[in-house]
Amino acid sequence: MEAKAEAMAAARRTERKKMVVLSEKMVKGEVETSKASLVLRRHLPKSMCDALPGRLQYFFRTKTPLFEHLAYFSLRKCTEKVTVGMGELLASNTPRLMELDASLCQIETGFISAILRFCKRMQVLTIRDSIVYGEVLRVESQSLQLLTLASDTSFEGKDASNLASVGTVLHIVCPNLKQFYIDLSRRKKHPGSPIGRRSKKPQEPSSSEKLASTGSGLAEEKLKHLSISEENATNNSDINAAVVIPAFKFSTVESQILDMTKLTYLALTASRDLRDCKIFENLSGRCPSLRVLCIDGASCLQKLELKHKSLEEVSIVDCRIMSCLRLDCPKVTKMMITNCPIHTMEFFVPKLRHLDFMVPEKESHQRLLSRIVKSSHNLVELNGLPLDENHPEAAPLI
Repeated sequence: MEAKAEAMAAARRTERKKMVVLSEKMVKGEVETSKASLVLRRHLPKSMCDALPGRLQYFFRTKTPLFEHLAYFSLRKCTEKVTVGMGELLASNTPRLMELDASLCQIETGFISAILRFCKRMQVLTIRDSIVYGEVLRVESQSLQLLTLASDTSFEGKDASNLASVGTVLHIVCPNLKQFYIDLSRRKKHPGSPIGRRSKKPQEPSSSEKLASTGSGLAEEKLKHLSISEENATNNSDINAAVVIPAFKFSTVESQILDMTKLTYLALTASRDLRDCKIFENLSGRCPSLRVLCIDGASCLQKLELKHKSLEEVSIVDCRIMSCLRLDCPKVTKMMITNCPIHTMEFFVPKLRHLDFMVPEKESHQRLLSRIVKSSHNLVELNGLPLDENHPEAAPLI
């Protein structure tokens, strides 16, 4: 069995080398249209070929690349696993690709690297509800502005269990990244699906997504944003005898977040690795343009100390053991604090206008809410309602 596996691996390496050479020739326009179209039909899955434009796209072309003006491509209907070689052939014929949607599919990490290596104008990359195969996912691009990672990772072979205990390493080098969404939560396997797709039933949006979709005016400015979430892992050995785990750990991306100096939206959701507030202590100096911070489901975070001069929105939701909160954010105008057992709170938010506040303990809720309201003279909205004499909580607060 081992000899057969090694032979198959050697054959894949040889095939990949051929694809690399052929892809480089296609990029340089050294392959005729007729030969290139035959190569694509031979090496790319039919479901992928069907998603490419028809013959009218390159009817008058005599040389590669075949789809020079293609700007958007989706792999949502691709039923086969997407490999490294496929990425090289696809990217070499779509040099002006600006947006790739690799959702709802099985994809190798090398496919992403190949796409970004050839497509120098790539701005939007989406990998949602997919399974990513590989030990390291490298996302390196000078042009990428929006990156979405919301999928499981998987390891195959005899070392799958050992590799799964370490997890897939995420390596991001995107100096111009403006929007970054990464969801580490556990995918729910869809009945009858071999790759763990979600149910088609609409899902309730997370708190960070609700915050991002509000009429705060920040979305209209197309702000940079980052969202991270993580839940408990379980192994699925019935998917091609592979070990499937939630993609990445917060500890592997924490330092990379601080290198994203152009971020203005940062959301951390359900991160079990988030145990202290060191990352928040460095946000002011490393991410000076940050305007929105959302922390959702940090189940191991006991206290939070945040000092930032540029923040305008803060959301802290479902942090089940958080008891101490200190905020020094002079520009914050919108704040959400819900389902956190906070007992001690110090704050400086003089420009606060919109407040959504609810802690489990009734006594702490009334005491802390009263302090916030009485010290926020610009407050106009409380828990979604105008703060006036008709507000249900106005009597003991005003």
